[in-house]
Amino acid sequence: MEKTLIKITATTCLFLFVVLTSFGQSKSNIKDDVNITKTTKKLDNIQVVISQFKSQVLTDPTCRADIKILKDGLLIDSLVFSSDKFDAVGDRYGLLIYEELIKNHIVITKFGSYNGQTIIINNKGQKFITLGGFCALDTDNGLLFSIYHSDLSGFSVFDLNKDIELFSTTLPKDRPRDFYLKGNKYFVRTTLYDSTKEKIFEIDFDNKKIIENDINVKSTCDKIVQLIDYKEINVNCK
Repeated sequence: MEKTLIKITATTCLFLFVVLTSFGQSKSNIKDDVNITKTTKKLDNIQVVISQFKSQVLTDPTCRADIKILKDGLLIDSLVFSSDKFDAVGDRYGLLIYEELIKNHIVITKFGSYNGQTIIINNKGQKFITLGGFCALDTDNGLLFSIYHSDLSGFSVFDLNKDIELFSTTLPKDRPRDFYLKGNKYFVRTTLYDSTKEKIFEIDFDNKKIIENDINVKSTCDKIVQLIDYKEINVNCK
């Protein structure tokens, strides 16, 4: 089965490279009780082909996916997600592909199996993976904040200008909700898992830690806006 998937993907990637010329196009079809959705994104001479395979058998709602990165039509890198990476636990599973370029990067969120990831691809075809889920962007400074979509808790910060992860942490109890900026300082607002009690932490990038702070972020800071309204998006492997 794995070899067949690779052959089908390679053929389809070549077809998409010839036919698709816009930044992003999606196409779905059903074959052998599997709904196949393919999306192509372009960034300079880099083309990214994202394929998702969703079973149409109600008793077995499995999902698989792969990401192919091509440069000038030649495959230079790839990612393969087996069905155990997309267990339909929680409220979302599969890949969310953002329609627009994010600071000249292609950004994809992987949901499922209690292990969210943010996948970032630059115009050289390099890929970066960090823990993720719901993303917010500081447009002025090019920082991408990702809240870990998991039964655990945490967040990461990725610098899109330098293509490096600045910060990543998991938290025992506090669940990140949103991020704020005041001057050159960044803050994260959290609540306890089973409570509405809030805490505010300053993100200390230099020492790779967060420090509890009593600042009123809602009245004194600028909120960093999410990339999309995640409440309106249903991610289910297509």
